Amino acid sequence: MRCSLSKPLEHGRKKDKVMNTGTGRQWKGRAMTSIDDMSIPDIEAILGSVAHYAATQTRNYGERDPIDRPSELLFRCTCGGKVDVKYEIPPAEAMRLLSRPLNTADGRAFFVKCGGCGRLGAPSLREWRAVVDWNYMSASSRNGSFDGFPFFNLVGMSTEDGVARLKTIKYDLALRRAHAKKRKASGIDVGGRFLAKIDAYLGWAHVGLRVAEGAGPRKGEMRS
Repeated sequence: MRCSLSKPLEHGRKKDKVMNTGTGRQWKGRAMTSIDDMSIPDIEAILGSVAHYAATQTRNYGERDPIDRPSELLFRCTCGGKVDVKYEIPPAEAMRLLSRPLNTADGRAFFVKCGGCGRLGAPSLREWRAVVDWNYMSASSRNGSFDGFPFFNLVGMSTEDGVARLKTIKYDLALRRAHAKKRKASGIDVGGRFLAKIDAYLGWAHVGLRVAEGAGPRKGEMRS
């Protein structure tokens, strides 16, 4: 079974009132509006538009579920050492990677540790998030290659084509994430697992773009 997120809206036939600039911000009249500042109807107008439907290359993200068995998807460390996911009280060094404290009752959290050099990833209450953050931080270990990348059917694609695909996926997911969060804030049950999967896929889209850069880690870029 292929793993994807079903479309929340059927694409319509109305002309677009909001134009995608490709940067996560939209032109609406003369005003530039970020996705987070848009209303639910505005987001739905984009998601339901023919232009957005045509521009989004795929919503078939592959056969893996991004929040199940995430430790199987760990990238190797840049030193080449074996890495594992830990669930325990993170060392102070790992906690310093966070921009905000973790709200955990017993102090334990998921984090990745390299058994070779001892390098640590950022702790998280969610295992998939710890894995995604580690992979983003360790993307340079992939040497710019999409070979074996678990999502978005990037295997065999050129860097240029892969980046183009990832950018459309990232934008689509960002819209759907904002739509789901705004509906949840208005009292509508959108499903916790559905929202978690959007977050996980969005994280993997960031990881894919980072792999394509072939660059080393830059602290603070991953989380939004």
